[in-house]
Amino acid sequence: MPAPTRPQLFAATALMFAAVLSHSALAQTGPGIIPIGSPLTFGGANVPDNYSAVTTFSSTQRFVDTGAVKIWQEQIPTGITGEWDVFYLQIANNGPLAGDANSDWNITMDYTTSQAAYFDQVVNQWLVSGTPVNPLTNGIGTICCASASNPAVPGEAYYGSGFSGALPAGVQTNWQQIFVDPYSLVSAGGINPSTANEFIFALHFTLQPPMFTTALATAYQVEPFAPEAIVAAFGTNLTVGTAPATTIPLPTSLSGTSITVTDSVGVTRPASLYYVSPLQVNYEIPLGTAVGAATVTMTPTSGLAGTETIQIGTVSPGLFALNSSGLVAAFVLPVDSGVQEPYQAVYQVSGQSLVPLPVDLGSTEDQIYLALFGTGIRNATNVTVTVDGISVPVLFAGAAPGEVGEDQVNIGPLPRSLQGQGTVNIVLTADSQTANTVNVTFQ
Repeated sequence: MPAPTRPQLFAATALMFAAVLSHSALAQTGPGIIPIGSPLTFGGANVPDNYSAVTTFSSTQRFVDTGAVKIWQEQIPTGITGEWDVFYLQIANNGPLAGDANSDWNITMDYTTSQAAYFDQVVNQWLVSGTPVNPLTNGIGTICCASASNPAVPGEAYYGSGFSGALPAGVQTNWQQIFVDPYSLVSAGGINPSTANEFIFALHFTLQPPMFTTALATAYQVEPFAPEAIVAAFGTNLTVGTAPATTIPLPTSLSGTSITVTDSVGVTRPASLYYVSPLQVNYEIPLGTAVGAATVTMTPTSGLAGTETIQIGTVSPGLFALNSSGLVAAFVLPVDSGVQEPYQAVYQVSGQSLVPLPVDLGSTEDQIYLALFGTGIRNATNVTVTVDGISVPVLFAGAAPGEVGEDQVNIGPLPRSLQGQGTVNIVLTADSQTANTVNVTFQ
């Protein structure tokens, strides 16, 4: 039986990735490590009293603590790899910074980081009605480095408090700024503490390089990958946007992210990309990649390249599944009295899910074949398939016409003993390597 023509071909990869490929790329001037509009919990003790406010990271000024405090934020990109996130706090009606001149002043906040980043700097500044307190004296313990010039806010400020560390993506809880006897600090600068009514602190973040692990795109097997196999890289900081490929030939850059594969003989080739997002990139192992250890280099928009070592083999068989239960990505190919009938699906839509559509083996005059779709199979010299443990003839195994990286295996005719067996397993072996197990349902 010949391979199906392209109009009849079941695009397994397109269906598998349909949910994630609908997103458009996100345009940003900086990395957006703390996303604009993301949740922010802001509070403290003696500022001017104990309170906690749930708000968002935004330049819109908001009154909190029953109107006693006004807060807002600003984001200042430092290239495409870093940013200052500046937090402004102003006491309403020129009130004092704290209700007790001898108490500590403690800011606590929860904020969200969109990507893994290094927190690597902080700037603190006291103000009176918009004018920085000047001079400041070093009366607050380990915080140092008073400077009239700093990278985040103009005027006298403390730059370099010594806090730093790596942060994962997600909610960062109970981040604190603690100041001992703030009135003493302000008074030592010659300012009447009852007039000091503003405080600014700025945090600087730098993106961490991409960190990722590659797996076969069918069932996420980690194994030696065949040239032209479809694989998926899972990790962090892989790109700043989300984008599917929309053209063939596939692009080698999407949303600013690109991948190269350097093989065991030192040849570097660009990889074609199917889809990119901050946590997942689907790509093709380049044609011609030599067997052995290879280095995958991923370079996102930030320019911070990450690398991973993978193994390249000759085959890496995998079959696509349409749902988490392993429903095979396939077409039914019926032949009635020697005449090929229209292709039929093995699935149906139920709500938001794909569920089996039982295959009918028909009358004794009918012959039923299956076209299976996978990847990493085309270079095999020997392909075998069993259905419910029964060996079924393999009529074709090779590249799916008109598709990139996708392979097709035609099997049949299916034995009539499968009629009424319900859901059964399909096992494919290519050059003694077994693919992930999938299933099909017979009525």
